Amino acid sequence: MKKSVISFLIFLIISVSLFSFVSSINVDLKKNSDGEIMISKVELPTYFNFTLTNKGANDSFLFYTFFGSDFQPMQPIQVGSGKSKNVIVTITPREDFMQLGIVSFDMFIQSMKDESKFKVPITLSFIPLSKTLKINSLSFTPDSSSVSIIVSNNVNFYLKDVSLNFKSDFFDKDMVLSFNPYENKIVSIPLSKESFKSVIDGIYPLKLTAKVTNEEAIFSGTLNYSQKEIITTNQESNGFIINNKIISKTNDGNLITKTSIVIQKNIISRLFTKFTTTPTSVDRKGLSIYYTWEKQVNPGETLKVEVTTNWLIPLLIIFSLFIVLVLIKQFSLKSLELKKKVSFVKVKGGEFALKVSVFVKANQFVERVNVIDRLPPLVKLHERFGGEVPSKIEEKSGRLEWSFEKLRPGESRVLSYIIYSKVGVLGRFVLPRATAVYERDGEVRDSESNQEFFIAEQKKIVDNY
Repeated sequence: MKKSVISFLIFLIISVSLFSFVSSINVDLKKNSDGEIMISKVELPTYFNFTLTNKGANDSFLFYTFFGSDFQPMQPIQVGSGKSKNVIVTITPREDFMQLGIVSFDMFIQSMKDESKFKVPITLSFIPLSKTLKINSLSFTPDSSSVSIIVSNNVNFYLKDVSLNFKSDFFDKDMVLSFNPYENKIVSIPLSKESFKSVIDGIYPLKLTAKVTNEEAIFSGTLNYSQKEIITTNQESNGFIINNKIISKTNDGNLITKTSIVIQKNIISRLFTKFTTTPTSVDRKGLSIYYTWEKQVNPGETLKVEVTTNWLIPLLIIFSLFIVLVLIKQFSLKSLELKKKVSFVKVKGGEFALKVSVFVKANQFVERVNVIDRLPPLVKLHERFGGEVPSKIEEKSGRLEWSFEKLRPGESRVLSYIIYSKVGVLGRFVLPRATAVYERDGEVRDSESNQEFFIAEQKKIVDNY
């Protein structure tokens, strides 16, 4: 008991002496910041803001502590008599300091003039890295090119060079950021539609992994993927004779959407059209046929229809018919064609008169051509001719004959003459057919013209021919 009393007295004397020594420095220290923290296992400094007022003579003051692995400032701070100076003190914790919660330690201020000093008790909170950040996000839709994420520093601490990884069903993004105390930063992360084209709307988890020095922490948040219906239509068409058309509708939104494709064909084109998939319905309106495909399309899915119209078959049919007609015409076409035409003319004296024309055309090479025409009864031949003059005229029989040594393909002749009658003619006046005899490749052939007629209604007034 006697020893305990003696020990207590000695401790009391030493404490009073030490208090007197520490309090002998004539300064005033004001702390301008609060809520300081340190992060466990993270060797980043904590900042303290003080205002030091020198109430004595000009002096320099040294700040120091026995807590932590690093301390700033290391050099004395010079403060004139009656002056004040702002001092930023940084203290870095030891890496092996594992304690969490409220931590207290002493910081000392020593006069460089008389080495007097006093201590300042410091209290702060030691927290894990997982208590520092918070994440939130803004909503986005399927056509958004990026998503904005708000990263908040919830504590009074400078987080420098933080390695961040943002991961969700929509992206996986790495970046490095630094945060001032209580700072909020909006991070814009680009979106690739291919990475979430089949994802429907809803709330999705967001994971943020933060790494500072050697310490790592994981933060959780959510992403709001809002509803939006987006249907993108694409159409390709290739070929003319064989036309291939591809129509597709892609659900680029995040809602399950009923989508349809309608193709119109007429009653002809439908016969030569085929589809890769069977239409849901077929409707006919007049001469048009409407084919419809319908489907519930999930996000990222595509309704695709391929239509092929083959015009080669009808074209081949038409071409074949054309060839057949040409061949028929070719084989049915005579080497020499005759065409007869008659028209009324006026002559002096008031007689009934007609102009008869025979058109001769060679379709192939022919030779020794004789064209023969005959006059109808009761008419006479006028002495003047138009075009080729007959090589032989038999007035008694009314026979006219023209001779040509040869005619080349496409060559033609016009044989014309006038017939008249002093006896009036009424009614239908029929002229005989003209004939031709010729040789083709050594073979004797013949051709015949059409039969012409003239209807005389009344007596015509005669004029000069």
